[in-house]
Amino acid sequence: MWIKGYKFVNLEEEALNYSKGKEQLFVEELTRQCEELDTFIVKHLAPCPERNHVMQSVREVFLWARYCSELNGVK
Repeated sequence: MWIKGYKFVNLEEEALNYSKGKEQLFVEELTRQCEELDTFIVKHLAPCPERNHVMQSVREVFLWARYCSELNGVK
């Protein structure tokens, strides 16, 4: 609803927008940190099956953390 150039948002919608913003920031930071860890691992560990396992674990951490934030929100 617009009145004289102002948009009125109900409290539920405002809270949802705020929590979605926090979740987006969380996912962006999570992505950055996981990419840095991925780069660090590739730079410092020789290619081997164990390194592949580590890389898979980093991807799992990313996916589980993202799923958790979508399911339960972020602090």
